[in-house]
Amino acid sequence: MGCSSSRSAPPAEETVDETADETMAELQTFALMKNAPGCTGMFWRANPVNGKKGSNDNWPRDGAQLKGIVHEVKGARWLECKEVKQHGGSWKACQKDQWMPFRYSQYYLQEA
Repeated sequence: MGCSSSRSAPPAEETVDETADETMAELQTFALMKNAPGCTGMFWRANPVNGKKGSNDNWPRDGAQLKGIVHEVKGARWLECKEVKQHGGSWKACQKDQWMPFRYSQYYLQEA
């Protein structure tokens, strides 16, 4: 089972320009890593800016890779996920508002 958060992130004062041309944004690739035993992956998180959350479909399991746009919100780094590749699988498009924090409990994102 994936690790869940206790609550959705409250809306923040920072904004993400959803009208910006995403083709101009640099997609970066990260591996979902963990440094202690526990869950088998991490559920998607809500958009840390507006609290909107996509579905938990295809949530990243241990060993997954994530491709997306890095944002800083209230001093914390977040990945707005655009694609996910489960361990041994192929790249699949993410739904809107599927985000990952760079650090949560035993999980962290490491540049791939």
